Amino acid sequence: MVTDTTTLQHHPGAPHPPFLAGRGAPGCSRPHHRAGGSPLRPIYLTSFGYLHLPTSPDGSPVPPAADRIEDVRDRLRDPAARDILDLDGLNPRVQDVVLATPGARELLANLADYADLPAGPSRIAIGCAGGRHRASGLTELLARELRDRGREVVVEHLHVHLPRVLKTPAGPRTANTEQETAR
Repeated sequence: MVTDTTTLQHHPGAPHPPFLAGRGAPGCSRPHHRAGGSPLRPIYLTSFGYLHLPTSPDGSPVPPAADRIEDVRDRLRDPAARDILDLDGLNPRVQDVVLATPGARELLANLADYADLPAGPSRIAIGCAGGRHRASGLTELLARELRDRGREVVVEHLHVHLPRVLKTPAGPRTANTEQETAR
């Protein structure tokens, strides 16, 4: 059986017909829908820096609440490009460097697919050492990918505005690391 849909019109505020549910119809500003017409909840993305977090009584950092916390401190090594150090992850140049880091594309695809699962997360937090480059850049790239898939995304960068964290000698990571305040 073939259904002629050429005369059907979608009225604002009305649910999508079942054959459009979940497809994110082109030109539609409404949120992505599941089959059955119920809208997918927005995805909240948070970037942060472990070295700026409060610590628990045992001295370990307390990350923001999220369904999934992705620690990229060791997974995506520090960007090597010295010319981006005074920029932050909101800058496209930093995002390009982060995306060129080995493993970044695969991680980005994994996070986007995970966020798109029917029972997927409502909150994803991504952390690096200071929250200025890797975490904020990857969060912006993930937000763009999810929006391209028709998802509503809310982004919060907790530490992108703070001074760049200076390297410290090898040893345990703490929240009391010296920060660069002047050049």
